[in-house]
Amino acid sequence: MAETKRGVVQVVAKTGGILFRGSEVWHNPTQEAKKLVTPDLKGKEVTLSVNEAGYFDDLRVTPQGGQLEAATSVSKPQVSRQDLIIVREVSAKVAGEVFNGCGSQEPQLAGLITGLAEKIERWILRP
Repeated sequence: MAETKRGVVQVVAKTGGILFRGSEVWHNPTQEAKKLVTPDLKGKEVTLSVNEAGYFDDLRVTPQGGQLEAATSVSKPQVSRQDLIIVREVSAKVAGEVFNGCGSQEPQLAGLITGLAEKIERWILRP
């Protein structure tokens, strides 16, 4: 379940991390949310949506009146069903060839091949 963090930005790191005024805890963005972080956030009050892994994936700036601006969130790429099938087939083929190239025909590698295929798919479909 996502957790909400709110504070005034004291420091914006080059890597996208945010440090709130009066805090020693850095809040780091997901890879997709890095594009939401800009140097002009310094001094502004923001609300972060922090995922289970501890990274924020949504950032909202609070204007002077205290109401949140419209959500600024990371959009997932729109992929047709046909393209998704192609990406999955290619990902599975590449993962299988990587493990086949290792010269091992062990059946327990199926889980590793599936995991690698999923990582390749996420990499291809990243925004």
